[in-house]
Amino acid sequence: MNPFSRLLQRPAQQPSGVAVPGFLSALQATLRPCALLLLAVLAAGCSDDADDMPFPALVTELVMAQADAQGAMDSFVTDAGTTYTVTNTITGMDAGSRLRCLCGYVVEEAGRAVVYSAQEVPILPNVTSAQRVRRDPTGIESAWLSGGFINMHLTPMTHGGKQGWAFLCDSVTPNAAAGHTLHLSLYHDLADDAASYTTDLYACIALDSLTVIPLPASAATATASAPTFQFSVADSIRLIVNTFKGPSEWLFAR
Repeated sequence: MNPFSRLLQRPAQQPSGVAVPGFLSALQATLRPCALLLLAVLAAGCSDDADDMPFPALVTELVMAQADAQGAMDSFVTDAGTTYTVTNTITGMDAGSRLRCLCGYVVEEAGRAVVYSAQEVPILPNVTSAQRVRRDPTGIESAWLSGGFINMHLTPMTHGGKQGWAFLCDSVTPNAAAGHTLHLSLYHDLADDAASYTTDLYACIALDSLTVIPLPASAATATASAPTFQFSVADSIRLIVNTFKGPSEWLFAR
């Protein structure tokens, strides 16, 4: 089990009227999240009556999930903006909360889906003051921009202990497009965790959390306070991750 994320749960007894196909139950035990999202697993088979019937597509991607008053997943929105009502019971969320998660689901019909797996994806905080700034190395498969987040598929080494994850705002500089480039780096503190085996971790940086970062003093206007980073068309974000092979970087632009 991934030591860094909590797994949302389906009750052992499914509610009446919700069928769990056997092939999906078996598939879920071996399915691992891949580096690219929007992974659709397609299979085809023959039914007992010899009619060819395609199996439904299992989609695994990052979503924003909404809980109901009892803490069960009520609906979710994909990064492409599609909203689905969840037709089975997935528990483990706080009542009325919204959660970023890696969700495996099958669309039943327009606007309705059955969720087969849901794992919380941490939204990293911005570290503005720390006794020690740590950028301990980690593996990373990919980083991409979608759904209002910078998303990362990390592959850290662990022994099942706790590690610290956040992001740092290193600087803001003018760029060639007459805008600004915000330079971020991944904060990673191994702490006392030993590097025994590799695990998968999805983590995100919310773009909304970057709009409170002030621009350099030279860009300040005559107003009482300096402007803040807005990630406009002329702006970009540069992310640095210290990997086992050295620093890797990604540049994101509107």
